[in-house]
Amino acid sequence: MSVSEPGSRFLHPVLAVLAVGMAAGILHRVIAVPLLGLAGAAVGLGLAPGYALAGWLAPGEREWVRVCRGLFLSPLVTGAAGVGFLAAGLTPGTAAVLVAGVSLAAAILVALRAPRVRPPRWERRLLVWLLVLAALVLVPHALREWVRYRSDAWFHTAVAYEIMARGIPPDDPYFAGIPLNYPWFFHVIVVLWTSLAGARPWNGST
Repeated sequence: MSVSEPGSRFLHPVLAVLAVGMAAGILHRVIAVPLLGLAGAAVGLGLAPGYALAGWLAPGEREWVRVCRGLFLSPLVTGAAGVGFLAAGLTPGTAAVLVAGVSLAAAILVALRAPRVRPPRWERRLLVWLLVLAALVLVPHALREWVRYRSDAWFHTAVAYEIMARGIPPDDPYFAGIPLNYPWFFHVIVVLWTSLAGARPWNGST
C-alpha cells in the first residue's frame, strides 16, 4: 500500500531526475562535458516530453505508470515537435533546446503537482530490476563504439547527417537529388538528440 505524505520532505524521485537532467543540460552548454550532454538529452528528450503529456492526459495516474507512459510517448512528442520546428526553418540545435526546455518546464510542473507518495516495496523492487535490465542493454553500447555503428546504423547516420545539413524532407544520402523513399521521422529524433547531447548520430540511432 502506498503511503501519502502531504507536506513532508519525501523527495519526489521523478522531480529529482528532471532537475538533474535540466542542470546537466545547462552545464553542458557552458562547459561541453559529453556525459552532461548525454544526461541532459536523455531526460530532456527521452523522458520529459512524454511525462508532461501523460500528466496532462491522466493527472491522477500512479507515478510509475506516468513514467512508463512518458518513456513511451516521448519519442512521438519529440519527433513531432522537431518536425514542426525544422519545417519552420529552425536549426536542429535550436529546435532541440526548445523541445527540451519547454518539456522540462512542463514536466517539472506536473511533478510538483503530483502527490508525494512513498511507493510500496514491490514498486521499488520493480524499479531496481528495470534499471538492471536497462544497464544490461546500455553497457555494451557504452563500452564499445563498434556496437553503436554496426549494421544499418551506417544508413541511419547518413540520413541524420542529411537532415542536419539540408533540413527536411531529406534527400537520399546515397543518390543526390533523389527524395528519400524511407520513413525519416525517427531520424529527426536522432538529429535532435545528437544536437542536444553533442554526440555523433550513430550514438542515437542504435
